[in-house]
Amino acid sequence: MFADRLAAEFPLVEVGPGVLHVDGGRVLTSAGIAAGLDLCLPLGRRLQRARELPETTDLPMSRVAGRAGLGSPETLRHHFSRCVGTTPTAYRASFRG
Repeated sequence: MFADRLAAEFPLVEVGPGVLHVDGGRVLTSAGIAAGLDLCLPLGRRLQRARELPETTDLPMSRVAGRAGLGSPETLRHHFSRCVGTTPTAYRASFRG
């Protein structure tokens, strides 16, 4: 119902009535009552990728950030530290021990 109205009002915009979120690479978007919950899954996937890459590769952190979809080493470090409790570099070192 709302998707039809949105599509009619903005004919140049592609409206996906069953889409929970849109991942445009650098930007994730969602709308509606449960928008925050809808974004948890793709964000969790990005953070999981950010954990896997330092464990399994020697990529520089700028490449880890890009491949995980977090954009920059600063953004990677911020979110990684908040979620994992250490920096990506220290995390990697724990696997090289």
